[in-house]
Amino acid sequence: RKWVLRGTVNGKRREWGLGAAGGIGLADVRDLAATYRRKIRDGIDPAEEIRLAKEEALARDKVDQIPTFREAALMVHKEHLPTWRNPKHGKQWMSTMEQYAFPMLGETRVDKVTGPEVREALLEIWLLIPETARRVRQRIGMVLDYAHSRGWRDQEAPTRSVSKGLPPQP
Repeated sequence: RKWVLRGTVNGKRREWGLGAAGGIGLADVRDLAATYRRKIRDGIDPAEEIRLAKEEALARDKVDQIPTFREAALMVHKEHLPTWRNPKHGKQWMSTMEQYAFPMLGETRVDKVTGPEVREALLEIWLLIPETARRVRQRIGMVLDYAHSRGWRDQEAPTRSVSKGLPPQP
């Protein structure tokens, strides 16, 4: 047995469940029904409103789970470390990220990292140490693509446009 409110919203006949008959008292059901009737009168479907609220809560939870650029880079490093032939490469990978990428991008959420920020992170070293700068650009792209593959970013890494925005290397 359950409490049900019947009504019409936007020309459609609907039923809304108000709770189990043994789980909610009559006074509470009447209050809830009155609230639903006010919403129905304003053209709002109470069930649709509840569904939207749940979707918003899920979206907020998803945003709260997006890591910073530093955290995502550590995840990439951990996953790829066993596949690299030389352990020295793994240390270099992390040290260049700590030295050149993390000061500018480290605390930014990975979904908020933009092409201009990547360009600014690389600009100082682009002409001074070109080989390292290219490697850092590739590693930043790897982290951003990893984030895209995990659903944390809508787009892949903007490294191609970043390269076009930097001066030609010697």
